[in-house]
Amino acid sequence: MARPDTLQRRDDNTNPFRRRALHKIAVLGDYLYMEGGETSTYVDGQMQHGAPSIPSENTISIPLDTSWSLSSTTNLTIPGHDPPPRNMFGLWADAKAGVLYRYGGEKSYNANVSLENQALWKFAPNNGGGGLWSVERPQNPEVFDGRPLGTRGASAFCDGGFGVYIGGFGNVATDRRFANVTWPDSEPVPGMMTYNATTKVWSKEEVVDPSSKEADSKGRFTTGEAQCVTGFGPNPIVVALGGWYADFQTVSMYDTVKEKWFWQRAGGSVPRVRENYCAVGVRGPQGTFEIFIHGGINSADGTLSDTFVLSLPAFTWFKVDVNAPARMDHACAVVGKRQMLISGGLAVQWDWKTNDEWVGARKVLDMTALEFRDGGYDAGAGVYEPAQVIKDWYYKGHIGLADTDTDTNTTLYALGLNGAISRSDSRPRTMADPVGDEAARGMEHLDLEDKVRDRSDRSQGRRGGRGGKGGGRGGGGGGAQGRDVQVSRALSRLLRHQAANAGIKLDGEGFAPLDQVLAWGPLKSLQVTLADVQSIVATNEKQRFALKPNPTPSPGAATIPAGEWLIRANQGHSIRLESSSLLEPVTFEQGNVPARVLHGTYFAFWPAIEASGGLRPMGRNHVHCSAGVPGEDDGVVSGMRGDAELLVEVDVEASLREGGVAWWRSDNGVLLTEGDAEGVLSSRFFKRVTGRKVDVGVLWEDGERKADLPPGIKGRVPQGKGPRGPGGGGRGGRGGRGGPSRGSST
Repeated sequence: MARPDTLQRRDDNTNPFRRRALHKIAVLGDYLYMEGGETSTYVDGQMQHGAPSIPSENTISIPLDTSWSLSSTTNLTIPGHDPPPRNMFGLWADAKAGVLYRYGGEKSYNANVSLENQALWKFAPNNGGGGLWSVERPQNPEVFDGRPLGTRGASAFCDGGFGVYIGGFGNVATDRRFANVTWPDSEPVPGMMTYNATTKVWSKEEVVDPSSKEADSKGRFTTGEAQCVTGFGPNPIVVALGGWYADFQTVSMYDTVKEKWFWQRAGGSVPRVRENYCAVGVRGPQGTFEIFIHGGINSADGTLSDTFVLSLPAFTWFKVDVNAPARMDHACAVVGKRQMLISGGLAVQWDWKTNDEWVGARKVLDMTALEFRDGGYDAGAGVYEPAQVIKDWYYKGHIGLADTDTDTNTTLYALGLNGAISRSDSRPRTMADPVGDEAARGMEHLDLEDKVRDRSDRSQGRRGGRGGKGGGRGGGGGGAQGRDVQVSRALSRLLRHQAANAGIKLDGEGFAPLDQVLAWGPLKSLQVTLADVQSIVATNEKQRFALKPNPTPSPGAATIPAGEWLIRANQGHSIRLESSSLLEPVTFEQGNVPARVLHGTYFAFWPAIEASGGLRPMGRNHVHCSAGVPGEDDGVVSGMRGDAELLVEVDVEASLREGGVAWWRSDNGVLLTEGDAEGVLSSRFFKRVTGRKVDVGVLWEDGERKADLPPGIKGRVPQGKGPRGPGGGGRGGRGGRGGPSRGSST
């Protein structure tokens, strides 16, 4: 155990600023802790001690409860350091337990090779910036000892006590079992190790290559980074990016509870490939989560100096317009509420001779303003808000997802991320509406069906694609959406998702005073009247809305006829409402169990539905089904999108009898269920799964899996299409891209 000697002040701020690199930093409470790595020995261009660098043999702490300038940072050296000097290990901050963990790493240059590192090291801080290191013994040492220790793996720690170390490589300087692998050679350490800090149990898990869907054998994400993301679903998600041979367009995600890998294609200003960069993650108050990356190196461009931010749930990259010298092998951490501290690094690989251009060999980035703070660290800086460019992206009506391909578009369904998306009305840019926290609970977000329709309609009027044989290019998509369509979209948005944000209170049955509804900005701008609403309610083909007289009319209703009426959306809410007050129960006792219940979905979403164990409401309150195929079976008008590709026939009787699943029917005949206690309509109640228009055989029958989708079936994200353009012999191509549709259940 380390000795509790007196802390020593250390001056790292003398000019010129010597290089420090290959270290890690982490924050606990009111201190930043700097551990490991190496420091340059060069003074006035002359190497000292017979070596270009020396190991950093003590942990350093920097107080964060007071502001400091880059030239006057108080560095406290913690004496007594039992862990051997190491570079590029995993450093985990367990805020709940108030400790740090150090895992793996490579022997520092000229460090004592005989010092044993085959352990998880734990640092317990005291109140003055000091602390003690000790060995944390595993409950299952056979698992911990079964995987050789490596270096430069992607590392993350999740709230609640869950550590992850992905990939890495090994040589004789990381583990004695690599005795025949000497530097600079190395061998990959595939897979990943996970650690439950509560039970002290280790697990070895596979890392899946997104291209082959097979277990990775090359140490994927070695020299990359990982972040733990919370708030978009019930489970923490580890996001792994970049590194040895992973790019930044495919975002790899690991569900820590389901123990499954998922992937999503990102868009925007995607960074160049790189390794040996640094990354931090920060959660916004409206439910977004941003991951910032800085610097690194690649074989084509050398050392890099740029900074990027990935915003979730948008899965969109933004380039940060700041100037910085190129660096690699540096470290970074979130300090205070909105600042990213970048510490150390090398301008060129293994070049310890050049001085660091940054004062104190560190820099502070304001993650909200997207600019460097030349003054240093501000302990009083306000809370983190996404930068204005990120807010603008959401407010310009973008759906909260990047465009996806067949292999990645199932991700959001399986992880529950598709509940968190953006709003697109005309209110000011305050980002007051939640985009993640409440959406993850099924509240106050825009559902993807509405967004698909909105973007599909907006896409009309763009130039059509080429017509069929014998025809030229199709014409434009036909102009902007009609006023009735705009009114219907706005009503759905407000009554299903945005009532609370608009200050409108729904009653127990989901009804709202119509005069208040028509006073809402987007509807008011359309100058909607009572007659307009009555016409839409009467003619809407899916019977989405219901009107009834208001038993307690608003004051002035005599002069405002709308005040005499109440309106509601019949289903599709993300706002929590009591099913019993809004819907008719479906039970054996009432004798209203339909003979046939279908859920419509898409080829692209089917693998994720299977992987997640069934259908989920996602951001809405219910899984949506129909008592037949809308437009084909008599009396069926809603409950399924018209372009659904797969029909999932549900055994409602079995789910009522065996699964304790409650069912309801809305006024327009949609069958709804919240699923079981876990929010899942289990696949064991899948009576039969077949193609709707394309013969794919029987995929499931009587609760059992029968077959995969046939080879060659092309999964697609449903999107709007332009109407037939004049002059083409066949249908014109898409009149512009419609938005990606949801992987949810409607």
